[in-house]
Amino acid sequence: VCGPRGALCVALLFVMASAEPIASGQAGYWVKLKGLHTSEGSMDPPFTEDGRDFTVKVVNNKDKSLVLTFELNMQKYDPLEFPKIFVNGKEFEYSPADVLKYEIPLDRTIAPIDQIYRVKVADPAGAVGWPFSHETSHEYALRVLQAPIFEEVAVAVGLDVRSMDGKPIEADKHFHPGDRTYHYRVSAESSAVRLGA
Repeated sequence: VCGPRGALCVALLFVMASAEPIASGQAGYWVKLKGLHTSEGSMDPPFTEDGRDFTVKVVNNKDKSLVLTFELNMQKYDPLEFPKIFVNGKEFEYSPADVLKYEIPLDRTIAPIDQIYRVKVADPAGAVGWPFSHETSHEYALRVLQAPIFEEVAVAVGLDVRSMDGKPIEADKHFHPGDRTYHYRVSAESSAVRLGA
């Protein structure tokens, strides 16, 4: 019995009840991330749980990987009914007790990177409803950009020095891209050589 403040008690009970997690398979089950963080670069626009399209620019073109950290709103879920997470259609297996990290490989070649990673948060119940089933989910599209390693875009793999009659002329040491000085012994009769790389 709440007594003269019964209205206040009813309102308090209503707020407490409305804070209960919505069960899997029910309308309103929460399928949005609380946060999505990147180990490198910047996200544009800044992440919001309702957003859908984001661009991540990795400034350092020599970074080897980009780590995405998924943050769940733990208060939205029953401890036995956490959502499923998919990255590019493949389920990301996790334990809610862990930090949810997903690694994206970068800088495997000298070419630039321009790839889209789709992160979907979905009700573990899957598609439900009758007569038309529907999956409760929310998808984020992250476009990951990384510039090429410009100093390696055009790198010589060797030097070919020949006399004008086509005979090769050997250097004083084997070629290495990091070396800048080579010496060649040219006969006194030669007035010119042919150089190729």
